Amino acid sequence: MRYLKGTVMISFLILLVFFIPQGAKALTIGTKAYYYLDDYPPSLPILEEDSDYKTAGGGAIQSQVQSSWGGIASSYADESGIFAVHSEFGAGSLKAYYFTAKATSSTIITNPTSHAIEYGLFFQIPEVTLGIWDDCTCQGLIQHSKYEIDILLNGVSIWKSDATLEGGNANGYTLTQSGDVVLNPSFSFWYDAYFQSAPYNGYLALGRFGPGDSFTLGYEMMVMIYGADFETGAIASVGDPFNLTSTVNFNVSGSGITPIPEPSTLLLLSSGLAGLAGLRKKLKPKIS
Repeated sequence: MRYLKGTVMISFLILLVFFIPQGAKALTIGTKAYYYLDDYPPSLPILEEDSDYKTAGGGAIQSQVQSSWGGIASSYADESGIFAVHSEFGAGSLKAYYFTAKATSSTIITNPTSHAIEYGLFFQIPEVTLGIWDDCTCQGLIQHSKYEIDILLNGVSIWKSDATLEGGNANGYTLTQSGDVVLNPSFSFWYDAYFQSAPYNGYLALGRFGPGDSFTLGYEMMVMIYGADFETGAIASVGDPFNLTSTVNFNVSGSGITPIPEPSTLLLLSSGLAGLAGLRKKLKPKIS
């Protein structure tokens, strides 16, 4: 019976084994800055444009434009997962601006074992920030600050969080948000409306994949601001939401699933256990 106890314990330990599968990660980051004379989206010619896009490699990228009144705005992105767009204008010329930074990444993961694996994704959103200051009563050029984050499994979104902060005028400031990341009001000396999120930790069950099966795990992240350059400013930023600086792609983990025995095997196993039980009964000493 001591042998049987040892067998059960080993099987239990196998069920608890976790490993980190590695995939081919492809990160693409891009920034864009537009300056034009119209509402968003632009229909008149763009006065100034600056954009950059890259795949892999180190460093950061930045796109920047400047208005005729000296206001400067920029979009920033780097491969550690830090994304931000920012603008500050003084008494401008009622021109419109649009700045955005975006990242996309994908990893192909293959089950390398001879049994089925349940995969899961652990991730963290450290902080999201949206802010606006707005002394402009320009019709149709209300300031906007927004972000979007998507997690995709085989190209289909399985988790999303987003928010849009809309500028003042006579109606005050409006924050519209959806998803698990919650933005709350925070104090800022520079912004009339300023919202930040607390760190968010999440887990997603990705499903069961058989031996040799593959799946593609990806994400998309975007921050954007747009509006008028007349006594206005806005900011949107997201910090390293999917732990890109980690050596582990997406922190994906998988746990082994013990194969279910075939009916003939179950019958054989039952007969063996019955025989062992009978042998134990036969060897049990009598109590006088």
